Amino acid sequence: MSNIRELKTRKQEHNEQTVAMLTEWLEMAKTGELQTVAAAGILAGGESITGATASDAFQPLLGAVTILQFRMLHGHCEGSN
Repeated sequence: MSNIRELKTRKQEHNEQTVAMLTEWLEMAKTGELQTVAAAGILAGGESITGATASDAFQPLLGAVTILQFRMLHGHCEGSN
């Protein structure tokens, strides 16, 4: 028997964390500290948007995406047994 868990969701609303993170990352990119980005988002209508910049660091970036996936799943499933 599988252990199925319900994912927690948020109401659709303006997310200040999105603006704060993107602003911080933009400043890091402008100074050259942030070298490459892979991003995914959900638009107001529910559609997904994805993108990645060209990079010589493909393997580390792919690893970072995998770490992000784990962190997101862990954060949303944590505490729901």
